[in-house]
Amino acid sequence: MIGNFPSSGQRVASQRPIPIALVTLGDHLPFKAAKLAHELGKIKNQNLFSFHVISSFVTDEELGLYDIPNGYSKSHMLSAVKKALFGTGFSFGIGFTHESLEAANFNFHDEEAGVGLVTTDTYEIYNPKGRSLYQYLAYLVLCEAFCITGRKQFEHPERRFCLFDLCVNNNDIIKCLEQPSIHCNDQLLIAGFTQQDILSAEAALKYVKKTSLNQALRQSAKNPYSGFFLGALLMNILAGYIASLPTPWPLVITLVLALGFVLSVLYYLQR
Repeated sequence: MIGNFPSSGQRVASQRPIPIALVTLGDHLPFKAAKLAHELGKIKNQNLFSFHVISSFVTDEELGLYDIPNGYSKSHMLSAVKKALFGTGFSFGIGFTHESLEAANFNFHDEEAGVGLVTTDTYEIYNPKGRSLYQYLAYLVLCEAFCITGRKQFEHPERRFCLFDLCVNNNDIIKCLEQPSIHCNDQLLIAGFTQQDILSAEAALKYVKKTSLNQALRQSAKNPYSGFFLGALLMNILAGYIASLPTPWPLVITLVLALGFVLSVLYYLQR
């Protein structure tokens, strides 16, 4: 399935796009792997990587075997991804978990083995407002994809606020996600990626940066203060619309809304 593999003098596969498998680690991830693959696949002008969901996965019960005091064992999780790839024809794979990873904040990889890990643990804290979980994952997936297909550790401890920052200070990732960019083009070119590959990556980062009005409204609604004012605004608009209707519609709609409110309260009290 991979096609052209790197030769001894070339670390990056010549095939474009480079196929990468997405592996589910656990039963209760807060996203759909198929939708993530779809979102990544429809990014305009991103021709460097292609992402494919495979049937192999690790259940929550199996995942429990990898639990250690400081998170889930990275070595065991990476082994699980490699095991899932066996017999599929894929040389590269990225596993996804909702659990914390041992001594890792957001992602981790074994670049020589061609496998990586991404966790959604505490993503709500670090994802900028107006961005979806899929955009957050796209950013981490792009970093992992470069490292595992380039067979090189591109990540660095310096604070450059670029795709390959290790984000030793966890909060740094927020700034990286707000203005996603790559400042290590020279390292990518040395590893065998082309300028066109970098342009493809920049197209993916444009997707990460895009602010969704729908997502921003949903996140704002979760805030009790902004949610109150947003609700008041909508009620004011709705009241004006109802008042403009001919009789007896204003009374009928008001009674229906009141009944719905009472039933909702009764349902909540019975829970």
